[in-house]
Amino acid sequence: MLKNYLMACFLGFGLLSAQTPMTPLSSAVTSGSDWETNKITIDNALDYPWEITYGPDDKLWVTERVGEKIVRVDIATATNTPTTLIDLSSKVAYAKQGGLMGMAIHPDLYADINTTTNNYVFVSYTYNDGGQLKLRIARLLYNNTNGTLTEDTSLDANGTILEGLPGSEDHNSGRLIIGPDLKIYYTIGDQGANQFDYACNPVLSQVLPTSSTDYDNYPGKTLRINLDGSIPSDNPTLNSVKSHVYTYGHRNAQGIIFATDGTLYASEHGAKVDDEINIIKSGKNYGWPEIAGYYDNLAYTYCNWSSLGGSCNSGSFSDHNCPSGAETATEYESYPTAGDVPSNFEPPIGTYGSTTSVDPPGGWFTWPTVAPSGIDIHEAGSIPCWGTSLLIPTLKKGTIYRAQLNATGDDIVNDAYEEFHSSNDRYRDIAISPDGLTIFAVTDNAGGTSGPSSDSGVSIANPGVIIKIEYVGPQVTEPLEAPTLEDVVSYCPITLTAPVVTNNASECEDITGTTTDPTTYNSGSHVVNWSFNDNGTIVNASQNVIINPLESPSNVVASPGSTTAEISWDALENVSFNLQYRAQGSSTWLTETVATNTITLTGLTLSTTYEYQIQSDCGGSQSAFSTVDTFTTTAVTYCTPIVDFYPDDFYISNVTITTDASGDTLLNNSSNETNDVNGYSNHTGVAASDYKSTETFSISITLHNSHPWNKTTGHSVWIDYNQDGDFEDTDERVWGTTNGDDLFAHGAVAQGSFTIPITAAAGNTRLRIASRTYWTGTDPCHLDFDSNNGGEFEDYTINITSSTLSANNLVLANLEMYPNPVKDVLYIKLPNNINYEAISLHLVDMQGRVIKTTTAKGQLITISNFDTLNSGIYFVRFKNNAEFIGSKKLIKQ
Repeated sequence: MLKNYLMACFLGFGLLSAQTPMTPLSSAVTSGSDWETNKITIDNALDYPWEITYGPDDKLWVTERVGEKIVRVDIATATNTPTTLIDLSSKVAYAKQGGLMGMAIHPDLYADINTTTNNYVFVSYTYNDGGQLKLRIARLLYNNTNGTLTEDTSLDANGTILEGLPGSEDHNSGRLIIGPDLKIYYTIGDQGANQFDYACNPVLSQVLPTSSTDYDNYPGKTLRINLDGSIPSDNPTLNSVKSHVYTYGHRNAQGIIFATDGTLYASEHGAKVDDEINIIKSGKNYGWPEIAGYYDNLAYTYCNWSSLGGSCNSGSFSDHNCPSGAETATEYESYPTAGDVPSNFEPPIGTYGSTTSVDPPGGWFTWPTVAPSGIDIHEAGSIPCWGTSLLIPTLKKGTIYRAQLNATGDDIVNDAYEEFHSSNDRYRDIAISPDGLTIFAVTDNAGGTSGPSSDSGVSIANPGVIIKIEYVGPQVTEPLEAPTLEDVVSYCPITLTAPVVTNNASECEDITGTTTDPTTYNSGSHVVNWSFNDNGTIVNASQNVIINPLESPSNVVASPGSTTAEISWDALENVSFNLQYRAQGSSTWLTETVATNTITLTGLTLSTTYEYQIQSDCGGSQSAFSTVDTFTTTAVTYCTPIVDFYPDDFYISNVTITTDASGDTLLNNSSNETNDVNGYSNHTGVAASDYKSTETFSISITLHNSHPWNKTTGHSVWIDYNQDGDFEDTDERVWGTTNGDDLFAHGAVAQGSFTIPITAAAGNTRLRIASRTYWTGTDPCHLDFDSNNGGEFEDYTINITSSTLSANNLVLANLEMYPNPVKDVLYIKLPNNINYEAISLHLVDMQGRVIKTTTAKGQLITISNFDTLNSGIYFVRFKNNAEFIGSKKLIKQ
């Protein structure tokens, strides 16, 4: 942990020690050339380190939770063997997550290492009190002459300032820090209540002390303590009691750190979801166990094992199964409305991306939580683009995350958590050098969770060591370097956008170039000289501008499908393209305009040859069209359906389809057993009628069913709406019975209806019917039954048409867009037979960026505020529902 924020800034220090390179994971920032990572101790040099602090003697001070010692590592010597400052093994009782934990050094020692006044070091540890595990905070004295710590026996034999607090083998939290107010802040966890060995213990995080000495109700709290262990007079009064309790509603906060402005940040373990970064504020409630993370009712339900009373069995604890009879509550059940949430609830400022919508299954290692084990703050301003950043070491992910704070320090920028450093290790805590260029991290010797199945299955690569992570990249003090600017190549007249470069400042300031040269060019080759002023430091860079003659598109390639074709060609910078195409033999071209070098044509006809050519367009001038080329759409092949058993006493004898709007009969086809081939009748040669999209149609299926048994019948009707040769797409089973529930009686005509969606592809496609006895066939390729049943498939061709203008003709047919060129307001008048509500418009610039989106409310669409846009070429793209149907070029003056 970073030493107290009042520490004076030290001069640079030598790093001459023996060290062994370590290799971070390639996904980590520290794997890059700006960082060097080394092990400065041998493996297992430390015995489960808990706290690491950059000490007042320019050495690293470390508490060993299991080793029960405070040791010091000299980073400026040839060897880095830890030396013991004090051995507390006679006082500390180590048990699972208990032991020697937190440490805080008085700021006066940083001001004067030789002081004998306030030469205090505070520690926390669990101890044995008559067979019970308790927690003590003790005061030690530092003697710089002999480099040792001793207990302050002026208090008692242990140097106690506060003892008798609850201790546990799980969730002690155990972090100490001295604040700018010279108060001690201590995190005490929920003691592992409601999980594993302590599953039958109630969570006390919401239970407040009933008196100033009611330490039994301190679990799940942040404590604020005077340096002598007494209660500060300005601590909050909670439930009419003033105690050491400063905040409550915590689970397991293993990291606390003060910023220079006095803000106290904490990192806290969630359960399966919602690890937290919190700002600790006096008297606030952080929600646990009723709320995990945000008040969002996502993926967390409080299962209160202790509510089972005498029938609770901690040995049967499960993270996934709440025992029968236990009280449960989601966040919204605990607090049904936002008004029911405690008024002093303080949500986190971040959750490391561990907030999910679904309760995660599987083992703990697969959950989204990262197990944050500490926290530190980087405010030195010595690393470019870091600003003020929180650094959070984690256990489960073996990662140190960086989360940059916003300018006010109350939120995470973009809620982003950079994988700063990672390896196959468990990072317990970190310390930062005074100049901010070196970060020291300690690792656990082994481990997993506190549960019975705690092993992660991942071996520890660097057990019980200190890893030095040193920044060796550009310094924030280094002046801006002249950038190398990319050439600007265009085939159209262009107005340059001023280039922007980023300096090395802590906050990464963008510097926009300025020039006295022209920035608009119509042809030829030019050089533009740009200047960049970085707070008085001026650097210059030149940029080549090349305007090539406009040429027709080349390397044009078409990849047709059944009803679509993707066409691509070589890109030309800053050019739009006009494509025209038509079915071979047609005299009318259809036109599309695009800003990119690819387009997908839709709504084409199966097995049809199309002609097409493309033209480059600069707005004021166009190239010749490319040579006319052709492509042929493919045919589709449908599965030939299989009927396992086909008797002549059961078949479809007639299919009739009528339109509900007019009552017109579109299909009336009769057939008999001679038309059927093993249960399949192909009637696709019957003349296809027009079926308009958005309209509803009624279908009647008459059966020949002469078997003496009373056989009910089930039916399915499919339409290949997207003409891809199958019936497997969403909503392509357009009508049918359900298995066993709504079958038709023996001899009854099966009747149903369907509506063709507006998204259905126009043109000829296939309709398939399946009818069978006793059940409903839902496989469009197979009726699977035995000889006690009968069934048949029939296929027909239908022609789907649009109830309004076709998509391909929408842009061209009677559409008015004016004025063009436009200065301020653009008007678009749609044809009067368009389904307006289905039409959306997207204004797109030459780079393909969507500038504005609007939906048609009627025939006339108005788009305002063009005066705020740069002059140049834009495109208005039209969509029919979600389907792109065309675009119009627009010139902004």
